[in-house]
Amino acid sequence: MDDFAGTQAPRCRLIDPAESVAELERVLPGLVAHRLPTPVHIDWLRLEGLLGTALPADYKLLCERYPAFELSDFMLVGGPRPGAEAGWVQDAHEELEIVAE
Repeated sequence: MDDFAGTQAPRCRLIDPAESVAELERVLPGLVAHRLPTPVHIDWLRLEGLLGTALPADYKLLCERYPAFELSDFMLVGGPRPGAEAGWVQDAHEELEIVAE
């Protein structure tokens, strides 16, 4: 299985965050109906400082435009709520500790 996965390459690489989110909306047309009427402001500088790492710009844009959502009972996509960045980081650290155990 590793050989099969290793042979796949993206047809194109999106580097612009807005273009990446637009492509996700294109392939998941039902997603657009859930877009927030007004993007939320998340304190990314604080959050990334608490995490000790930067987060991808397209992920940040997605979190600002959409509430948490689940794809096909497979993957949960979500981020911090405005004003709750520190709690989100704490929860993430706790989940990582559980995985490590």
